[in-house]
Amino acid sequence: MIRSSIWTVLFVLLLTGGYLWTHKEEGVDSTLQSIIKNYVGADGRIYDPTNELGIKDIDNIGFAKKDDTLEITYGKLFFEVDVHTYEKINEVAEYLKPLGITIQFNNEGDVQLKYNGKPVKEYE
Repeated sequence: MIRSSIWTVLFVLLLTGGYLWTHKEEGVDSTLQSIIKNYVGADGRIYDPTNELGIKDIDNIGFAKKDDTLEITYGKLFFEVDVHTYEKINEVAEYLKPLGITIQFNNEGDVQLKYNGKPVKEYE
């Protein structure tokens, strides 16, 4: 009885570990992917007639840089962007383009986000 209980617990732990390992977050943030999938039309423009995203103007967008991660607030949503390699930056830039957001770096190497050509505020 005890032996079967131990085997059952070990099996459940193995399944839980396997699930967590296979579902760990890699690549572009799933929130960002969801915005692109659900709100961007065939013409590449974002459509949000019911204002579910909460974007009225540039004041609804902001970001904070923590190590190699950008934490971007886009209206009511929040997503993280990994910018530690050039390939990641290019991949993320393609996802951000339909939202009107561009990533740029100044001469000191600091990240600057722009929304439709206007600088986005950076949080501390």
